[in-house]
Amino acid sequence: MSCSWIGGELALLRKAHRFGIPVLGVCFGAQALTAALGGSVEPSPRPEIGWT
Repeated sequence: MSCSWIGGELALLRKAHRFGIPVLGVCFGAQALTAALGGSVEPSPRPEIGWT
């Protein structure tokens, strides 16, 4: 499966950051923001069930 749209989304997040536009990321959005701004994303050592 190809996710060619993700590169465009990450570029958009970086552009928003450069312009000082607030962005809220929840779930995948938080992972995308992290990746776009140079952080790393990895699996949790234990399953996440609900809010933790």
